Amino acid sequence: MLKQVPGTEKHLNSFSVLMGKKILKRRIELGLTQQELIVEIRKNGSNITQSTLSKVESGDANATSDTYNKIFYALGELSVITPEYRDKPEKVKN
Repeated sequence: MLKQVPGTEKHLNSFSVLMGKKILKRRIELGLTQQELIVEIRKNGSNITQSTLSKVESGDANATSDTYNKIFYALGELSVITPEYRDKPEKVKN
């Protein structure tokens, strides 16, 4: 039913929401609270707030690439990011 709301599917498939889900999943896999992850980020000489981390995990579109990098590094760095596309958008189809 939620997917029937205009713009919802587009939002749920946005970069910020998808990355937020991946960050949250990895943090939970590592058994870290948000505050514990913040401590790890600070050990690496970087600084973000728990509020910022919460916004990133919830898919806030205002996060910078620098913020993502700080979080990724503390979570064990990324091995690869490979965009996977769905079918061509209607406006591009022949």
